[in-house]
Amino acid sequence: MLMRVFHSSLVSIQQMPNFISGYFVTFVTARAIMQRLEIDAAYCNDHHLPGRINNWLADGGMTNVLAGTVPSPNGDSHGLLVVTHAFIIQNDEPSHSEDESDKKVKQWLQGDNPNQHDVQWFSGVDTWGVTLGGFQPRKSQIDWEDGEMSLEDLLLRIEKRGNAYTSDPQ
Repeated sequence: MLMRVFHSSLVSIQQMPNFISGYFVTFVTARAIMQRLEIDAAYCNDHHLPGRINNWLADGGMTNVLAGTVPSPNGDSHGLLVVTHAFIIQNDEPSHSEDESDKKVKQWLQGDNPNQHDVQWFSGVDTWGVTLGGFQPRKSQIDWEDGEMSLEDLLLRIEKRGNAYTSDPQ
């Protein structure tokens, strides 16, 4: 039996693993998509791109998709997975075929040119923890506007603003 996850509060560590489906893109393609959508990827290594995308999704109220870093379907590299569906595995491993709502997300990723970006369908168990914090994108407490900074500046900034995990920013 499957239960579709619509709200992040429904997902907990006890309910892991989750079954997810969506679209995989390479980091190069992810950066091209981000540029087209005017999402800032400056000073950001590849594995942090999902955080920038999830911030953009959360800011725009787009709570039906979630981005995460995963290995490529053939396992030779890593890239970005845009999750369109998540299910809690209760008994047998579920399956999910690409449907019309998925295809709308694919079109959104591809933009005006369907051949512009390499977008691959993925469906399987979330062994990477993409949905560990829930299915909805959450706004990060990290302010990326300053670009690169020294370790000393970062530590001063953390001290000044407070730790997002233990206290409110000042």
